[in-house]
Amino acid sequence: FLGRYGSRDQRDKKVKVVDANVGDVDEENPSSSSNNDNKTRKQKIAERKVQEKVTKWEKKMKDVQALEERAKKGAKLSKKQQIKLKDAPACRRRLKSWKEKLEKQRRNGAADANAIKPVTMTLGELYDAADDRIGLAKEYLALVRKYPAIMRTVIFHTRRICKSELTQYQLMEECLACKTVDEVDAILTKIKGYQQDPPSFQYDKEKAKREKDALARKKFEEGKRKRFEERMMRKAKREGKELD
Repeated sequence: FLGRYGSRDQRDKKVKVVDANVGDVDEENPSSSSNNDNKTRKQKIAERKVQEKVTKWEKKMKDVQALEERAKKGAKLSKKQQIKLKDAPACRRRLKSWKEKLEKQRRNGAADANAIKPVTMTLGELYDAADDRIGLAKEYLALVRKYPAIMRTVIFHTRRICKSELTQYQLMEECLACKTVDEVDAILTKIKGYQQDPPSFQYDKEKAKREKDALARKKFEEGKRKRFEERMMRKAKREGKELD
């Protein structure tokens, strides 16, 4: 999406961005984020509905208080008015409950408004972040911790994001064998360390040979399966059977 803001040559151009989970804001058109508008609209509708409930119960409570005043002065109340008076505690509880809900909605709305305030950055910073595949993978793992996924999916996406780095530092095998998100994160941290201190990485020839042999075995097994399927298809064709 960075192309919408400008090219890599415009590194010093300032743009406004917000969290990717909320939306993005363009410097020339800050109101372009439909996600923010939809969220604000829904919040206002929900708040209005709760406000209507508060108004309704405030009106009922006002009637009850008037009846309480009349009862204190010794006025005679009808049966309907007496029933309303008995319901005074329940009316107070309902009003308090709706007021608390309204206050909570307003607090959440204020928090969301603060959370989506755009931050000014340069295009250079954004492109540098996009080029940092280890950083992107760590952001992905942070999302996985918030919204859990099965490990097979986690490993698949991590491998796709950092395939060249995992291969370069001979950590692909370890990544595929990970059982937890923390283990994957540890591998990414190790790669980051190698990048910051290149001499700390020592190329393991034996490990490279094992990985090469394992890859060759995998390709051979896949080839055997394919050749077997081809033989079965030719046999079925000779016997006049339909192919599934």
